[in-house]
Amino acid sequence: MRHYKASAAGCRQLTSLFVGSRTSILEAISASPQRRDFSFPPHPDNHKRFFSKSTSEWISRFRFGTDSGMFFGVPIEASDEAAQFTRKLYCRALLYASGGSTMARDWIAGCSALMTSDDAILSIALQHLAKANDVVDFRAHILKRLLQEDEHDGAVSPGKEGNEMSNILKRNSPSEAWDRSKVSVEEIRKMENYVLQDSAIVRCFLYDAMTASLFKCRDELSIVEEARQWAFDLNAQYFGLPAEDLTAIWRLVIAEFILKEEKKNVLGQPWGD
Repeated sequence: MRHYKASAAGCRQLTSLFVGSRTSILEAISASPQRRDFSFPPHPDNHKRFFSKSTSEWISRFRFGTDSGMFFGVPIEASDEAAQFTRKLYCRALLYASGGSTMARDWIAGCSALMTSDDAILSIALQHLAKANDVVDFRAHILKRLLQEDEHDGAVSPGKEGNEMSNILKRNSPSEAWDRSKVSVEEIRKMENYVLQDSAIVRCFLYDAMTASLFKCRDELSIVEEARQWAFDLNAQYFGLPAEDLTAIWRLVIAEFILKEEKKNVLGQPWGD
């Protein structure tokens, strides 16, 4: 450990400040010549808090297993207006998709506070009264994004069938070689789900919803089963992920839930639940 020697003048100055004075310790240290140049400059973008790239990568690896993960529908490092708009839609929809319990809201608010300094998103997490329309709006926004992205980047569903479906969904002109009136609502929905089901955003959304719904569940099997049924019904209604894919996400959430309980048992959890 490195040790520093204070100068005699510095010691005398500190002594005169401490003795017979109401000056606080912090003010005394600040007044010392030895400490005047010791300060943390504010971050240029946010004076409240900020993360280094390595911190963001650690958080992403902890949550999603990769260095460059997503937070509320967009990459962690994204900070433009479009990214913030997506996060707000994601947060509103997540409140509904997680079941809307107080514990689920606590989890979402905690993630918001950890991952972003945007007070608007934290305010949504704490105060927004979520409805089914929030999921509808989020779904429409993500679908539009996916259809607008370049097919060659692999963002839209791969393969001939996926490309044909996405092309049909993007057609708006009456002169196009198909008659929208001849396509049923069910067929359009199937096409949309085909585009959505390969999206990492949708998978992370369902993962977050399941995780939030089990926050502080305390091994109540009825709550676990209720959360599973809610997540599967939500997926069937809005996203259409195949059953095997959704089951894999659910198993991951349950494995993490069991690990959390095991940690409490092994470590003793002296700080409480």
